[in-house]
Amino acid sequence: MERTFHEDILHLQMMLSRSIVSRLKSRKMILGSRITLTPTQRGELQAHLRRRHLPARVAVRMRIVMMLSEGASYSDIKEKLDTTAPTISLWKRRYREAGLLGLFMFLPEQPPGR
Repeated sequence: MERTFHEDILHLQMMLSRSIVSRLKSRKMILGSRITLTPTQRGELQAHLRRRHLPARVAVRMRIVMMLSEGASYSDIKEKLDTTAPTISLWKRRYREAGLLGLFMFLPEQPPGR
């Protein structure tokens, strides 16, 4: 069965709506990547980053949070810290859920150290 002109227009409107919704969702994901830090939280992160014996992987996690709070994009963070988008998402989520202590957690497959 052949579509009428009116059905074609409705189909195009539906496709356009899907495209707009998709763009809005991706924009929301970009905007949602930012973390807001209080001056106290920022100070705590900076103090830990100045410590000599901070494990390198914890320092990277803290830098990820700091960069997100400054509005850096995932691309910028990936390039500057030589990391991946899933890693950024993981530590952003851990910080939001558990705060500073969440950044000190070790993953089951990671031995403590370094």
